[in-house]
Amino acid sequence: QIMAGQYFSYPGRKFKYVAPELLGSDPDSGLPVVPNSIAYLTCETFDRVERFDHDLFLATVVAVREGRLGEPPLLYSARHGWRVTGDNARQKGVSIRDQLLARLEDG
Repeated sequence: QIMAGQYFSYPGRKFKYVAPELLGSDPDSGLPVVPNSIAYLTCETFDRVERFDHDLFLATVVAVREGRLGEPPLLYSARHGWRVTGDNARQKGVSIRDQLLARLEDG
């Protein structure tokens, strides 16, 4: 899960350049999907809005497929790294902010 998360979270990644080993296909529609995802949606696009270097697609969900919903998702938590939902991104008292606040309290 971390490998796929790192690949798709990298700035500038486009789905048309996805490495084939990271894709599977939906058994009913044949559309590409990310294997072992928690779930995936099939949508019908009704509008595309172009802004600067991004395209926003507005769509209606027409099908929802369950993946491995029994497991909690892996999340990227900015500078704290990867973690599983429900786990703390860091321990209390470990961040620089917490250390500075502790110094202020100690006077």
